[in-house]
Amino acid sequence: MDIEFSAPQYIQTKDKKPAYHFVISLKDPVIYTSENQPTLNDLLTSTECIEFLKNFTSVFATSCSKYFPKPLVAERLGSKLTHIITTIDNKHEGTGVVQWYFIPMSMCVSGSTMEVSWRLIKTTAVISWQDDEEPQHEAIPEPETKAEETTTSQPIEEAKQDDLQEIGTDDIIPASTGDDKPEFVLGPSAAAKEKDKKKLREAKLQVELARFRAARAYEKYIAKYGDDLSDTETEAESDYE
Repeated sequence: MDIEFSAPQYIQTKDKKPAYHFVISLKDPVIYTSENQPTLNDLLTSTECIEFLKNFTSVFATSCSKYFPKPLVAERLGSKLTHIITTIDNKHEGTGVVQWYFIPMSMCVSGSTMEVSWRLIKTTAVISWQDDEEPQHEAIPEPETKAEETTTSQPIEEAKQDDLQEIGTDDIIPASTGDDKPEFVLGPSAAAKEKDKKKLREAKLQVELARFRAARAYEKYIAKYGDDLSDTETEAESDYE
């Protein structure tokens, strides 16, 4: 997973000690699967987080040694790390496997301590299942509809909640034969409907991640340049939303 550290800002800690403040950006969060909200110790002792922190200290030593009098040694940084969860978003409600995104937001380096501030976000992941007794769904793929093309080809940054409408909600579709007796033809199969629902759930999750990454890019901009975006850019973003 890609990790980036901003140029440090000089700050003072609560104890009035000088410190460097780094804003952290990363491509993919640490993911922890659990129905219940995990503790900080649960997260830090997970296999994925242990591997993440090894990469974390390695990237920091390589990219940020230039800000310190002596080169940093990645192997020695692990014991200097302390952690705190500053934000918890656990109001998400959905069906599926409950997963928690564990995301480092910033790090404060003072003396010989390095405190990482984390954000914890509750999400759900949907796992689909294909019945092996119905191989015809693989041999004869469902015809693509306009709604499917919109869902799969639309860029993530252009996707909006209003566009994420449920596909194939009608069980039957009325059809006319030209006389007074209407006939009915079967609508999309249950498998096709479930497939479309899965695409929508995945699209919604991608939209949520895209918004989170945009917010992190904005914070990184503020940390680097120390000023807000122009009114024109802000208005453009509001129109887009």
